Amino acid sequence: MRPVPWTEVIIDDAFWSPRCETNRRRAVPHGFSMLRDKGYEENFKRASQRLEGGFQGLVYQDSDVYKLLQSAAALRDFTEFDQWVELIEAAQMDDGYVDTFFQLTKPTERWSNLRDCHEMYCAGHLIEAGVTDFIASGNSRLLDVSMRFADHICERFGPDKLPGYPGHPELELALIQLYRVTGDRKYFDLARHFIDARGSHYFAEEHDTQDYNGEYWQDRLPLAKLDALEGHAVRALYLMCAVTDIVAETGDEQLELMQRRVWQNLVERRTYVTGGVGSWAKNEGFTTDFDLPNETAYQETCASIAMVFWNHRMALLYRDAKYVDVMETALYNGVLSGISLDGTKFFYENPLASKGDHHRTEWFECACCPPNISRLLSMLGGYAYAVDENSLWINLFIGGSVEANTDGRLMSAKVVTDYPWSGSVEITPEGGTFTIFLRIPAWCDNFSLTVDGTVVDATQNSGYVELQEEWDGKKKVAINFDMPIRRIDPHPMVAANRGLVAIARGPMIYCFEPTLKEPLSKSFETSFNFELGAVVLKSDDVEAIPYAFWDNRDPASMAVWVPATFLQTIRFS
Repeated sequence: MRPVPWTEVIIDDAFWSPRCETNRRRAVPHGFSMLRDKGYEENFKRASQRLEGGFQGLVYQDSDVYKLLQSAAALRDFTEFDQWVELIEAAQMDDGYVDTFFQLTKPTERWSNLRDCHEMYCAGHLIEAGVTDFIASGNSRLLDVSMRFADHICERFGPDKLPGYPGHPELELALIQLYRVTGDRKYFDLARHFIDARGSHYFAEEHDTQDYNGEYWQDRLPLAKLDALEGHAVRALYLMCAVTDIVAETGDEQLELMQRRVWQNLVERRTYVTGGVGSWAKNEGFTTDFDLPNETAYQETCASIAMVFWNHRMALLYRDAKYVDVMETALYNGVLSGISLDGTKFFYENPLASKGDHHRTEWFECACCPPNISRLLSMLGGYAYAVDENSLWINLFIGGSVEANTDGRLMSAKVVTDYPWSGSVEITPEGGTFTIFLRIPAWCDNFSLTVDGTVVDATQNSGYVELQEEWDGKKKVAINFDMPIRRIDPHPMVAANRGLVAIARGPMIYCFEPTLKEPLSKSFETSFNFELGAVVLKSDDVEAIPYAFWDNRDPASMAVWVPATFLQTIRFS
């Protein structure tokens, strides 16, 4: 499958439209304000003037700028975007290099600490911003800046050149995006080189140490030998995005087998019920199988976003809805919990339980998460649909419309739904005879499906129902997913959840805010909470709310997993 780009998708529904509009009107402008207030802009101004000293922030500060610019590029209505492009152009050195930390503090030490100093990470985000701007507008100005930096890197690294690879993966997947836009194979080849070189313990040589196993940096073993993801969660998942892109391009058997192995381990043993990963704060990442604490859960927002990125790629490669199921869970729960309803406060860590003292903040010293959420929301439509030569794949149920061009033909569809609050979805396709592959979510046990009122065969293959018709813009596909309130029992190996249960409805995981103090006597009923803009579950005088919506009211304790005895009298469908 090939993704239908966000530029060909219009989002128009009661759930996502407000969140996307808040991103446009509040989150992105708030981000630009932070770039001014926290020294980002001053760093680039000083670099553009070829000054030294005065750097503000952390070594990877530039990456936050590029992620926010990628958001603005996708949305196409921010005057700040062009101003920033001019500033980055002015800061770029004659040889293509641009990194304000080194330009202002260590101009003679470029590329001397690949493990820790994030030059390649920042370059990757610049490339992604340039590619996004080119796709959205056709303007190559930022793309040209990013290509000059990419060319600088290609001239220095690779076989028979300087050794090394990114300490924080990101450049690998960005180079592959650049290859797909430009057709220049050298970008893909360098990304492949970085993947193949990993596990050679270059960082031990770089830092002249024997006390090194490389786990934190995904450098312990050659990637093809991994059985489970290790170390820093975001780094590991960005790396896997590049691996999947390489497998899609080359069919590499060893990497293909590895990515299936580690995905299975990750989803079955190391993923929270909310779709997030990374349980340990010390390494911002993975520990051992089934180590999933609740109150100390790290579950970085960026890691949930990376779960969306990787599982989207896996779904495209394998045409299997199980990857979209994981993507959807992370998106509706682990990602959305990272941003407040007003778009100006953020979580870095996303615990599954709180005493009432964990709250979002307007920015962070390490501010990777806020612009990462913005860029995902800015291009959300690009995760909903995919195409092949004669098929339209509907992966996420988002109201609005899509126009998919493939091999000179146009396949389009209009979608009306109140998902995720309702399981009713109406689709009106147009474009002649083609096949629709309609995902049936794994959480759904029962559904009905009709075309123009006639019940059709609902046989599933890899989680999809296949509908082949002549679509004239009048026939309506109507599917209704049953959305009972579900009880989720934990895996018996997760020690933190023994004796506890969680509840869900549709793709949404629910939590209790404040936490339960005593057993409930009445079954849950659904109602709409207009303060939150969400369907809530009520029993007695208690209200369970979607996990993604917690900490948007007065401070209170919160828990996703609650004692099973508290719900033992509740009937679940």
